[in-house]
This record gives sequence, C-alpha cells and structure tokens, in this order.
Amino acid sequence: MAQIQPKFLSEVPFVEAAKRIVTGYFFKLFVANNLNTLTTNMDYPLYHALRSSDRWLCLFLYSYQIYADFFGYSAIAIGLGLLFGYRLPINFNLPYISRSFAEFWTRWHISLSTWLRTYLYIPLGGNRHGQGRTYLNVMIVMGLGGLWHGAGLSYLAWGLMHGLFLVIERPFLPMIEGLSTVATLRPVILAARMLVVFLCVSFVWVFFKLPNFEHAIDYLCGMFVDQSVPNPARIYRILALIYALPVLIQHFIPSERLVVPRLKLEPYFYGAMAALMLVEAGPDTAFIYFQF
Repeated sequence: MAQIQPKFLSEVPFVEAAKRIVTGYFFKLFVANNLNTLTTNMDYPLYHALRSSDRWLCLFLYSYQIYADFFGYSAIAIGLGLLFGYRLPINFNLPYISRSFAEFWTRWHISLSTWLRTYLYIPLGGNRHGQGRTYLNVMIVMGLGGLWHGAGLSYLAWGLMHGLFLVIERPFLPMIEGLSTVATLRPVILAARMLVVFLCVSFVWVFFKLPNFEHAIDYLCGMFVDQSVPNPARIYRILALIYALPVLIQHFIPSERLVVPRLKLEPYFYGAMAALMLVEAGPDTAFIYFQF
C-alpha cells in the first residue's frame, strides 16, 4: 500500500530491472525450455522407454526445470514491477540449499507459503494448541496447498507428502541443529541435510509432472525396479549438465565470487545470458505456473 503513490521516471532503477528481466528470461528460455526437451520423456507413456537410472536423472532434471521456470517467471515479474515503480518481494531464495523442509518453505514460492501461513495455518491455531494439533494443522494446510494447484489426487498427494516431511522432521530438528554446531561434523551434517531435502523434494515433484496419480506411482515404482527396456530412450547427459549448470552455479557459488568489481565483468555475464537465451533457447513452452 505504501508504494501506491505518484511515480517518477527518474526514480526507476532501469539497470536493476534489466538485470532481473534478463536473468528471468535466461532461466526460462535457456534452462527450463531446454530441460523440458529432456523431461518430456517422463510423460505417459514415454516413460516406459526409460531405464531405472534415466528415470532418476529425469526426476532431478525436472527439479531444476520447475525451479528455473518458476524462478524465471518471478524474476521477470519483479523486473517489470520495477519499471512501473513497484518493488515486489523475491519469491525464490535458493531453495535447493535448504537444510530442512521448514527452511525449504521459507525459500520456495515465498508468496504462496506466506499466504498459506497467514490465512490458513495461523487461523487454524498454528502451534498454540499442543503438538498433535500442530501436526494436524500442518497436514491440513499442506494438503489444501496441494489442492490449490488442482483438484486432483496427485496434487493432494504432493501437498500431504510435504506435510508429512514437515511433521516427521519437527521433533528431530533441535537434535539435528545441535549436531550441526559440532565443528568437525558440521560440513558433513549440512551436506547430508541439504541432500536429503533435495532428494525428498525432487521425489514428490513427479506428482506435478504426472497429474494422473496412477501414472505418477507407476513412474516411481520403475525407479526402484530395473526393467528391461528393448529400445531405451536416449538421454544426452552432457546436454543435461549444460542446461542444469546455471541452477547449480546460482545455488552453490556465491554471487560475490562470480562478480569481482575491479574486473568489471558483470556486464559480460548478463550479455552472455542474453546471447544464450537468444541463440540457444529451447522450444517454446508456456510457463508451468500458467496451468495453476
């Protein structure tokens, strides 16, 4: 509300807006759209031609794709908002380095998670009425959050699985946090926590990729049973790494290491992103979030 006032062209941060917009389009056109050409193998009935190892690979690639798609969408919106004199809050804050599922939901789709907390979790009582009621509230909120994306069993399963993750980890968080403070164990514990969160989050993305619940379960079962595939689909792993690399760099290499002020390389980074999204953009696909 405080931002609803007369706007002046001289106050528009054009450079910051351009950075946001270029970054957003790069993650959508170069990363998400190119990854989509690989993850289409997850669609029914194409996934029957995937070997078990390739099903795992495609699942991780879809994790990067859906992040790049959502993050790109939000970055473009934030950049356009700046051009009109409105500073919107960030919506994704490096979610795949989260060390707990609770932290994940403070980093992933922040606008939605904030809305769910404010208008569902707190009115239901939050954590003010005992442990059992808290767990029930978490499951209700996450289940409704899943159904918000679509009235289907897969979306409900996605929400309830995240609710289950939150409920299971809650009593153990103090102990885990305590272990993380031990200097000798800290790097291993932190890496293990991030890996577990990423694996679990990636695992349940299959319910987004395959809204048909039976297809999603069939895909997951094939990940653990090595089936003989006469003519397996070919997944180009080098291309997969190239297209996923921007997400990995963004999450694991701090921006201050990439941008050295005295070398003045930042314009070249954005120029490279603009060039790649123009000459190596993947086939046109709508933003994933448009279907919700």
